Amino acid sequence: MKKLIFLGNGSDENIVEHILGYLNQKISFQFYQKDILQSYGNCPSLEIFHLNQIKILDLEETLLFLKSKADLRLVQYVNPKTIMIINSAKEQQLKYAARLQAQVITIGLSHKDTITFSSKGEYEWVVSLQRAIRALDGSIIEPMEIPCYFDRSYSDDYILGFVAILLLLKQIGEGESLNLLK
Repeated sequence: MKKLIFLGNGSDENIVEHILGYLNQKISFQFYQKDILQSYGNCPSLEIFHLNQIKILDLEETLLFLKSKADLRLVQYVNPKTIMIINSAKEQQLKYAARLQAQVITIGLSHKDTITFSSKGEYEWVVSLQRAIRALDGSIIEPMEIPCYFDRSYSDDYILGFVAILLLLKQIGEGESLNLLK
């Protein structure tokens, strides 16, 4: 079963709750957080975890999203097949991730980032996948652009992270758009 792990504390604009709400409309999954164990739908195909810290991550088919305050200093091992989503502005996270030898997908405002913006408007942003990446199921996702409609209250990091998670879970793809206007 595929796994999505949100690592770190802090609200990060409630991305965990928003991802749960979005995915609940599309797929069945189980969610684990501190004292909450919850199932959404029948026959779940995804497990979602929200953890403050982890030392060893030795699971297959795992997507690890690093929240802004995630601390990788205590992480001793991550399965090399794990895909990590990291904001390129978080240099400490990138430094510690490099020693863990997992696949890293960077999000941010640099043309060097794997996932960035190709344009931004008042309510419409176009998110660009700059190069081919491996999805969580092992398939290859080719470069593409995804039009996104968000309320202006969301930050660039939030939008890029949201789209990165959906892309890697193959819940959005070529020719589709994402509309999360309130």
